[in-house]
Amino acid sequence: MYDMKNLSKLKDLDANAPEAMKAFVAFDKAALAAGAIPVKYKELMAIAVALTTQCSYCIAIHSNKAREVGALEQEISEVVMIAATLRQSPTAHTRSKEPKRPSRWFGTS
Repeated sequence: MYDMKNLSKLKDLDANAPEAMKAFVAFDKAALAAGAIPVKYKELMAIAVALTTQCSYCIAIHSNKAREVGALEQEISEVVMIAATLRQSPTAHTRSKEPKRPSRWFGTS
């Protein structure tokens, strides 16, 4: 279950795979650092990805960080709706990928 205390288990990964964990932390920092894209926008993107992958920890962490760097509730709300739209899109698009069926399957002639 989702509990932020579970993140303390990352210490086990650090103890058992220190080089990989060090690389992971460095990659995470570099990816979210200020660059051509401002940190606020990166955090908003991270929220959208977290919502799409449904990672409760990531949603909490990046939502809090986004607020810390100045994201407004309206911006976060719009990001939520973008993620919801993209997550449901495959459902709508699946219909267009279905093979053509004889009309008798649909009860028409």
